[in-house]
Amino acid sequence: KANKLKSNDPFIIDSLGWALFKLERYKESKNYLQLALRLMPADPIVNDHYGDVLWKNGNEIQARYYWNYVLNLEKAEDELKKVIEENKIVLFMKGTKEMPVCGFSKTVVSVLDHYGVDFHDVNILGHEDMRPALAELSGWPTFPQLFVNGKLLGGCDITVEMHENGQLLDALDV
Repeated sequence: KANKLKSNDPFIIDSLGWALFKLERYKESKNYLQLALRLMPADPIVNDHYGDVLWKNGNEIQARYYWNYVLNLEKAEDELKKVIEENKIVLFMKGTKEMPVCGFSKTVVSVLDHYGVDFHDVNILGHEDMRPALAELSGWPTFPQLFVNGKLLGGCDITVEMHENGQLLDALDV
C-alpha cells in the first residue's frame, strides 16, 4: 500500500527502503534509498540508511564516505570523544535521565540512580549525526551506551548483568 503512495514522497520512499533493509533485501533496499537520497540529499537519516545499505551490499568504502563526510562523522566523533573524556560517567541514551523515551534507557538510568552516582546524559535523539558516529567510535551498534572512565561498559543488558552480579559497583568506582 505504501508503495502505491510513494509518488516521490521522500519519507515514504526512505521508509520502504529501510523496511527492505530490515528484511535483508539489500539490493532492492539500495534502489529505494538511492531515490530517497536524490530527493533529500542533505537529510542525515537518509544518508545514514544509504550508508548502511552500501555496507551490506559490499561497498564499504562508499559507506564510510557517507558516514564520515556526508554525515560529518569525523566532527561528531571528535565531539563525542570530548564528552567522554570530560565526564567520568556518560550515558548516551534515547531521551534524558529525567525523561527517558526508551525502556532500555530507562532501565540503565534506574540502575545508575540505585547507586546514587552523578552521570552525564546525552540524548542521541536530538543529534541525528551522533548515532552513527557513536556506533562507529564505540563499535557498539545499539543504545543506550554507558561509558565509565572513558571506556564503554556496554548497553542495557551488560549494565543489568553487571549490576546483578556485583561488578557494576566496582566499575563505577563509587
